[in-house]
Amino acid sequence: MREILDELEPQGILLSGGIDSGLLACLMPQLKAITVMFEDRAQDKPYIDILERHLGLRVETVKVSMEEALSAIPTVIRILRSFDPALPNDLAVYFGLKALAERGTKRVATGDGGDELFGG
Repeated sequence: MREILDELEPQGILLSGGIDSGLLACLMPQLKAITVMFEDRAQDKPYIDILERHLGLRVETVKVSMEEALSAIPTVIRILRSFDPALPNDLAVYFGLKALAERGTKRVATGDGGDELFGG
């Protein structure tokens, strides 16, 4: 995994608080890290706080209102070219990638896809 990450040279990480993105943060604590929080739904925040403390990460939180999330749905559906039942996760990725792109980040590591390797 380290070899692949070194080859891809990501500049930022989209941190969800899950195991997959947490592992990436452990391997690359120097990267810009962004997490997305929808209004008052911050269930992953305690895990992100732990990663910040133990790894010395500086995590920027992008707060998204319900209005912003709802207005982004057509854009996300257009990008995906389908309506994904996991749309809330897709919205978080959309806002996180958008925020990183606005900060000049062109290559981003995410924990997406790890579950699919194990049939999850």
